[in-house]
Amino acid sequence: MAKRLLVAAVPVTATNTHYITSPYGIRTITVGGVTSTGMHNGVDIVASCGADYIVAFESGIVTYARGDVTGNTPSEGNSVYIDHGNGYKTYYFHMKPKSVLVKAGDLVRRGQKIGYMGTTGNSTGVHLHFGIKLNNAWVDPEPYLTGLKNMGGERMTLTLRTLSQGMRGEDVKTLQQLLNAKINAGLVPDGKFGPLTHAALTRYQAANRLLADGKCGPATWSALLGV
Repeated sequence: MAKRLLVAAVPVTATNTHYITSPYGIRTITVGGVTSTGMHNGVDIVASCGADYIVAFESGIVTYARGDVTGNTPSEGNSVYIDHGNGYKTYYFHMKPKSVLVKAGDLVRRGQKIGYMGTTGNSTGVHLHFGIKLNNAWVDPEPYLTGLKNMGGERMTLTLRTLSQGMRGEDVKTLQQLLNAKINAGLVPDGKFGPLTHAALTRYQAANRLLADGKCGPATWSALLGV
C-alpha cells in the first residue's frame, strides 16, 4: 500500500513524523514469490527526511535485545522488547545489524535511542515494525502513537526503597522485571515480594558478588540498573 503520513504525539523514531507503510490488521503480502494472508500484529513505519534511528516509545525495562542478525531468520530480525509495566510491552523489529544500543536488563527512558532501522529478518525494505502487547495480547499501536490512548500514569514509578520479603509496590514489580531480564528468574511481576522473589534476588546477588541477604538496597539497585 502507499505510505500514509502519521504525525505522532509520542514518537518512536528520530522525529514525530512517521510514515505508515502497513497498518495493524489482516493483510495480504508477497515475499519471495509467495503470497499469504494473515494478521499483521503491528505497524510498519518508515522514517522521514532520512532520520532512521529508533527510540523507546515509553520508559521501561529491556527484556530482550538482539543485534547480530544479518539474514532473514529469525523473522523479526534484530529486535528489542521493552516491558513498561501496567501490562504493556513494546516490540521493535528488523533493526540494522550491530545497531542495537541496549541490552536485556537496561532501564530506558521515553525517547532514548535504542538502535537503527534496518531490513533484517522477514523484511523487504528498511523499516521499523512496531508492536504493542497489553496483557500479552497484541493491540493496534496507532492510537498510542497519536495519543488517543496511553499506557497509564503509574507505568514506571520507581522509588528506590530498600526492599525485603513481605513488601509490595511498583518498585517490587520493577525489581521482579529486572531479575527476569538479568537471570531469567521466571517471576510473575505482581509487585509482591514473596519467597520466589527473595530466592531469585539472593541468587542474583551471589552471582554478582553482592551481599546475598535477599534485600534490595542501594548497592543491589545500582548493580541491577547499571548505575
